[in-house]
Amino acid sequence: MDSEINRRRFLGGLVKIVATGLTFGGIVGCYKKEDSAETIIEKEESYVVSDFSNDSDKVLMARMLYGEARSCSRNERIAVGYSVINRVNDGKRWNGGDVRSVILKPKQYSCFNQGDPNLEKIKNPDMRFFYDCLISAGAVLDGRYSQLNKGQTHYFNPKHANPSWKAEMKRIGKIGGSVHVFYRED
Repeated sequence: MDSEINRRRFLGGLVKIVATGLTFGGIVGCYKKEDSAETIIEKEESYVVSDFSNDSDKVLMARMLYGEARSCSRNERIAVGYSVINRVNDGKRWNGGDVRSVILKPKQYSCFNQGDPNLEKIKNPDMRFFYDCLISAGAVLDGRYSQLNKGQTHYFNPKHANPSWKAEMKRIGKIGGSVHVFYRED
């Protein structure tokens, strides 16, 4: 019950922010001034899914960013997002030919893997963090912040992994003060 009350307070405050035209982490871009708290709650609930079949590229990328980099800075999330775009454009069909196929390719973005603890989280994201992932996904898909695109196709967090694939790739390094280390296929 407390979480429902807190959610409505948060969303009520969000409606006030939207109505006044102020920005709060870019959230205004997700809503119109006339949106009510109930409309926002309805939109929030539309991100709860059992599969990803009805997700747009933007929502699917936002889920990937949420699962892979939600606690990172916006610049780092955008750098992670560009790994998808670079795979789409690398001409290697085994990587996938579009945003959806790249993101959902098995064993590529771990948050989509069966058994990964983030899989359930990306199906029912915490909206306090997911909205910023939507904004970051939109920025990547629109080609904004291209200075964060260094050709990266892969990345990992050295605190949590030391993948063997890195020996076969060109190291780019950290991008924009990131925790993740980025690589690209040659």
